[in-house]
Amino acid sequence: MNAVTKSAATEVAPAEVQDYSSGLLAVIERAARDPAVDIDKMERLLALQERVQERNAVAAFNDALAEMQPRLPIITERGRIIIRDKSDSAKITQETPYALWEDINEAIRPLLHEHGFALTFKTGTAADGKLVVTGILKHRFGHQEEAAIPLPHDSSGSKNAVQAIGSSLSYGKRYAAIQLLNITTKGEDDDGATATNMRAGGEEPMPRAKLEGKYPSASQLKAALREFSNKLRTTGDVDALQREYKDALTQAKRDLPKWIDGDGSPENIGIKAAIANRREELASSPSFQMLLKGLEGCETTQALTSYADSHSAVIDELDDLQRREFERAYDARESAVKTMGARN
Repeated sequence: MNAVTKSAATEVAPAEVQDYSSGLLAVIERAARDPAVDIDKMERLLALQERVQERNAVAAFNDALAEMQPRLPIITERGRIIIRDKSDSAKITQETPYALWEDINEAIRPLLHEHGFALTFKTGTAADGKLVVTGILKHRFGHQEEAAIPLPHDSSGSKNAVQAIGSSLSYGKRYAAIQLLNITTKGEDDDGATATNMRAGGEEPMPRAKLEGKYPSASQLKAALREFSNKLRTTGDVDALQREYKDALTQAKRDLPKWIDGDGSPENIGIKAAIANRREELASSPSFQMLLKGLEGCETTQALTSYADSHSAVIDELDDLQRREFERAYDARESAVKTMGARN
């Protein structure tokens, strides 16, 4: 497969371009108001401004793509290209897995929209008669990248001319999208899909795993779990995050238990252990421990009240787990102070 990628502009550093663009626009505005500036100079300034805007668009494209790519899910290869022996149709000589365009499109569309991208396709014919499918990844600020995939008509499996074009178009779409977004695909796992009813020759999709719940497919559920895991690394409120992803976590306990419990390896400890680790990190943070330590210096209930009031801003920033721990420590210290007062 010969793939050609072309860019609409040259990359530059976002911060540098932005500052330069702002200054140049002010220069153009002043020049436009100055009757002494001739048309030739104005045209050169406007051409320069267009180049700077183009570079800004490239920077915005690159930033958005960098933010989106870690969130792109790994696509399960549910499709199969089956080659059978010509003399014995029951004998399979070659079986090649691939990711279906429907699965890729379903997985990436919400993320493309969220990060300001649109993916479109156009077709053409090369000089040698091959069909050329060109994927166009556009960003809301104007820059776009293209990937052109030249390929022959797929006539395998006794397809007619129309079916051959349709199959080649689907092939081109998936590989153009994979190239533009650096999508990863992998073989089918054990989520419930099975390889059955494969026809003799050509492409044959494997049946999709049907799940009950908010997420009807394993790929959608996995995407939600990856998103939860990414947010878990930085969240300060684990309980709120769990409530936000309650449907995904509940469904995963039934449909993807290894994602919740892990598989016993250091590489896959599971979401349950990751949650526990994050809670431990938050509970042992230096600022929180200093807040708890300060309670030990309060010798009266009045001192405790004053301490809580003076640290109200810090207390308001605590997540649910830390707040409960602080309240427990406060109550314990208050009880100890009252006991000491009664003895005195």
